[in-house]
Amino acid sequence: IWYIIKIIISSELTVSEVWILYWVISLITLLSAYNDLWMTQSLNHFVPEFVTKKRYDKVKSILFYALFIQIFSSLIICSFFFFWADYIAENYFKTQQAIHTLKTFAFFFIWINIFQTLNNFFMAIQDTFSYKLTETIRMLFIMIFVLFIFFWNLWNLANYSYSWLIWLYIWVIITIIIFLKKYYSKYFKNEKILIEKSLIKTVSKYALLVFIWA
Repeated sequence: IWYIIKIIISSELTVSEVWILYWVISLITLLSAYNDLWMTQSLNHFVPEFVTKKRYDKVKSILFYALFIQIFSSLIICSFFFFWADYIAENYFKTQQAIHTLKTFAFFFIWINIFQTLNNFFMAIQDTFSYKLTETIRMLFIMIFVLFIFFWNLWNLANYSYSWLIWLYIWVIITIIIFLKKYYSKYFKNEKILIEKSLIKTVSKYALLVFIWA
């Protein structure tokens, strides 16, 4: 799917426009791996242990911690990309064409982190089907939107940037629905979020050590 998308985009955009689009995607992908201080990745370590012990209150709690940090840090980075787009475009891309793409992907950054947090939860509880389903369908819909732009002669950098953003919104909503129907109502609905110093310290310590290693 990635290859098909890249072939279509590279056949219609200029070399510099393709470079701008994929440079921004690469930067967003890199930052999204670090902006939560690796708290989201710690789900893979702690969730299986707490599920085995049927401590669903702790599972709900660390999921809340991960989402809270993701959203908080994402809003800061999103604001930076959106309000400093002119400066970044001028000083690093050396072209004003990058401004709109940076602002578009600023909003992409918030939603991709929510998407990844829930997908990491699916991985942690070994629900590989839900994990692969949501990711694959997201990519399929990006490809469909790219093909729509291609066949309707709407070729430009802005429209191809939107193809990453629009379908991500849809599939974040679908991922949340899968989570709520499959897990939240069954395991977490009646559980309280624990604000325990010992739990926060344990999870944060693990996440921080892995973050430093990364």
